[in-house]
Amino acid sequence: MVAGNSTTCSWLYGLSTSYTLDTTAPTLSGVSNDSTPTKSKTWSWTCSDASTPCTYQFVVDTSPSTVPSCSFVSTTSVTQASGDATYYLHIISKDAVGNLSTVAHYSAILDNTA
Repeated sequence: MVAGNSTTCSWLYGLSTSYTLDTTAPTLSGVSNDSTPTKSKTWSWTCSDASTPCTYQFVVDTSPSTVPSCSFVSTTSVTQASGDATYYLHIISKDAVGNLSTVAHYSAILDNTA
């Protein structure tokens, strides 16, 4: 499936074809920041894109600006089950034709001191 810029090609004998290149980055949905302290946090997400399915690079840590550098996987959720800090989900999505989103950062406050 392709979406984006349209092009027409002509060949010998008057044959032609049209195609549309997908140059649009996928968009994440279903994930957001959480400012209410909690004991654990599960982030879940989906990808909105014409060239589905999407895959993802992601990492959870305590730095607000990490860029994931791991392999792309089809996983669509992750849990931070313990800790006392602000944790961040950093995620990049890639659609089926290889378009990448920019890195997105989402935060959650974990408080397990009580």
